[in-house]
Amino acid sequence: MKEIEDYIIESTYSFTSSDGLEINRRIGMIVHNLFTCRRGFAGNVVEIGAGLGNTTIHFLKTACSYNKKVIVIDPFEDFDAGVFGGYLYDEFLTTIESEVESKQECLILYREPSQEKGMKNKLIEHLPIAFAFVDGIQDTVENVLSDLVLMAELDTKVICVDDVNSNNPKRKKIVSSAVFEFIKNHPYNMVENINPKAHIREAYIIKE
Repeated sequence: MKEIEDYIIESTYSFTSSDGLEINRRIGMIVHNLFTCRRGFAGNVVEIGAGLGNTTIHFLKTACSYNKKVIVIDPFEDFDAGVFGGYLYDEFLTTIESEVESKQECLILYREPSQEKGMKNKLIEHLPIAFAFVDGIQDTVENVLSDLVLMAELDTKVICVDDVNSNNPKRKKIVSSAVFEFIKNHPYNMVENINPKAHIREAYIIKE
């Protein structure tokens, strides 16, 4: 997995801003680089928490070019406002509209919580999974940990966890606690030595 780790580290030096859209581009570029690395990176992409779709469009561009799927899991709830199924879903569709017109066969959408009963069985239909993105905007350590464990049970190669270094202290504590608890009990390691001069909000965890 050393080559995969090197691709991730190198990519963190290309996009160094903490701006939201640049973070989306960085994660998208990392997925693209992993799919093109010499070792090969076969499998589908899972995105738990797509929000407005700004990362989804990057996943679609890469995955579809390799005949892979992007599986999006999101109830499209406005976490901060407590609104379920509100404007977020419409904005998500607007964001990805141009990509879906030509890549509709690549997108699988589960508009429900990732902790929904039966989600694992649904994802088993789309194995193998090469890369998973887990959004950290959740209200408990248990929810974030549940998503990480789910991805580990599906033998996911690389897991990207957002908000490990969030500017929101409460969110940072929840997500970082879940990540360290996960690593302690599962055969995954966090990528170290990423660009120290950039505010890298997300963490990358690689299966041993």
